[in-house]
Amino acid sequence: MEQSPVIKDKLARVARLRKKALSLPARKAMDLIIDSPDAPAVVHSMAEQDFYLMVNEIGPEDAIELISLASDSQWEYILDTDSWKKEEINNHAVVKWFDLLMEADADRFLSWMTSEKKDFLELFFYYHIEAAVREHDQEPSEFDDDFFTFDDVYYFRFIKKGPAVGMDDKETQWRDNVLYGFLKRLADTDYIKYQELLFYSSGVIPAEAEEEAYRLRNVRLAEKGFLPFEEAIGIYQPLRSKKLPAKPPAIENKGSLLPVPMTQLQLMDGTGVFERALNLVDSGNTIQELCAEFAALCNNIAVADQVVLATKKELGMVVRKACGYLSIGFARLCGNMETGCEPSRAASLMKTAYLADIFRTGYGVVMELKNRAVRWRRSSWWAEKGLPLAFWGERRGGALGGLLVKRPLFYDHTDGLYREFGSVADVRDAESLLREIMVIDDLLLQADIDPSPVSPLILTVDNLLLTLWARSVLGLPVVVEFIPSDRFRLFFADLMTRQDSTGPSGFIKDELKQSFLSWLSDLVGVAPYKLSRDAGLILTRLFDKLEDEYRDVLPDSLDPRHIHMFLVC
Repeated sequence: MEQSPVIKDKLARVARLRKKALSLPARKAMDLIIDSPDAPAVVHSMAEQDFYLMVNEIGPEDAIELISLASDSQWEYILDTDSWKKEEINNHAVVKWFDLLMEADADRFLSWMTSEKKDFLELFFYYHIEAAVREHDQEPSEFDDDFFTFDDVYYFRFIKKGPAVGMDDKETQWRDNVLYGFLKRLADTDYIKYQELLFYSSGVIPAEAEEEAYRLRNVRLAEKGFLPFEEAIGIYQPLRSKKLPAKPPAIENKGSLLPVPMTQLQLMDGTGVFERALNLVDSGNTIQELCAEFAALCNNIAVADQVVLATKKELGMVVRKACGYLSIGFARLCGNMETGCEPSRAASLMKTAYLADIFRTGYGVVMELKNRAVRWRRSSWWAEKGLPLAFWGERRGGALGGLLVKRPLFYDHTDGLYREFGSVADVRDAESLLREIMVIDDLLLQADIDPSPVSPLILTVDNLLLTLWARSVLGLPVVVEFIPSDRFRLFFADLMTRQDSTGPSGFIKDELKQSFLSWLSDLVGVAPYKLSRDAGLILTRLFDKLEDEYRDVLPDSLDPRHIHMFLVC
């Protein structure tokens, strides 16, 4: 049946308000929603995860009015997300949400829990209360002082079993107050359900009940991409084939305004291939399916990484990771690892291939690079000599260290921090640095150099090569040892050419660079032309760095304490 224009107009108005709210800071979004005459409809139209993140950004205690407007499915998502710690009930979180939901809408919460969440409620109360029935010939005084009753027939007291064990006195008092209030309100509003709760909770078989509650919770979360860990970890199984399993085409359903999680899209910076490709998709239904698929992918990654998506900060990190590996995956599938995939081509790809498979393809590219690094390390000169990563310098050592961890990371030298691979440019950069390391290591292996006379804490590939060369020029034994400072000044005076002996801004003549190349060629037994071909760019950068470091330093002002590119004492 076709919707009336009035209904269509209201649905569209609600969708616009929801979209605007999700683009605002959480507190401003709450004010916007609550001030709207369509507030309940707007809240109900939000995806459960979007609502949960908004509540957490505001702070649950300050979002009571918003929580009171939530749908049952949104409440259920909150409990599913917060009420479990691995495979056990998170006692503190359950009591907290009992308290908050009672404050938000006590009668509705009682009705929902005793009908839709009855099994979980009985299991939880099994751990927290002990119930007893007074017989007709039994005196109330026979019950201990810590028992409570509302009818002089059914008695209960608070206990600690299972997840409740270990609560301190303050938390116990808080628990007692919250659950007493729950039971009192239930007894006043529906006495039969109150009796049933006390009766059935005492007969729960905890192992079976908890296993079933956890299973059902996992089924519900799996529908949103939160797979069990042992399944979610499969997202890191690399795909190397360029032919991915095809997904069925999107089913057109014009006018559908069903919500999908949108917070993930709000956290994108708009520059990645996936974001730009999404803007090129012309089918509204396809966009919805891709957004839902991307949200499920992010949730899958979060489970695999064991990250709790409680706020936008944690979700933002996962979104950046997903977008980065999607970008790399698109590039591999397009066959363009140099400049990356064009958004138009990526838009076509994600209509026919699952985003999870594209992500795994991108991750496979980085894993190939990692495996190259691992294989090289096994037979490398560097590993044989037991040298640290710092031997390769900041950029090379950082890149190598990132590749050698269990799940590879990219070393960003601009801020000195590790992060996830975000683009094909990151892959090219790490691959280039790894190639440099492998070339230099092969040269050192062929030269059979023994670095042991010098502490590995101060030895680097730069000061090792330059020191050996300087010692050769000075007629000293070509071994890894410190150069006396007086001898080094003689070498340095010839190294930096200036207009006059005291002039600034010295430079290194090409003849000296050629001399270094010839010396290294003899040392490693490789023809100069081959050495220049394989390591020319590396050596050029070495001398550029040397020139930048010492062009303004005069021989007489040299201080061994501040010389890092040579070993000088």
